Amino acid sequence: MKLSINKIHVGERIRRDSGELSELMESIRTVGLIHPVLVNEKNELISGFRRLEACRRLGLEDIEVIRVFTEGQTVRGLDLEYHENIGRHGLSESEKQSFRTKREQLLRPPKKRLFWTRWLQRLWDRIRKLFRRSATGSTPT
Repeated sequence: MKLSINKIHVGERIRRDSGELSELMESIRTVGLIHPVLVNEKNELISGFRRLEACRRLGLEDIEVIRVFTEGQTVRGLDLEYHENIGRHGLSESEKQSFRTKREQLLRPPKKRLFWTRWLQRLWDRIRKLFRRSATGSTPT
């Protein structure tokens, strides 16, 4: 569901520093927000602090959210925030380069030869064979 960014309340967080957001912002700008942020029934942010901050900096007004009911279960909200953050592992530089290479290959596939190009190539090959044979004194077959 969509929710106005201004309605999301950010309270005390485990992660205090959002870190460098330029790559995340570029990702959101390019393909959109892939993983919605989690909020509770009071629109308090449970997880997705960096995504929320990146969307704010991009000037987005609404953001996709998943609402999780934690009423009376403060520990559950804290567990969700913690476990979302410990399971992540960023891509290495070589993995990022592999992505860029594969993407470029998909965007620029090898050009297929047209029928006429192949036909002319075969004709040219036959003509060269004929001239080679006549130059060596053989009789063409």
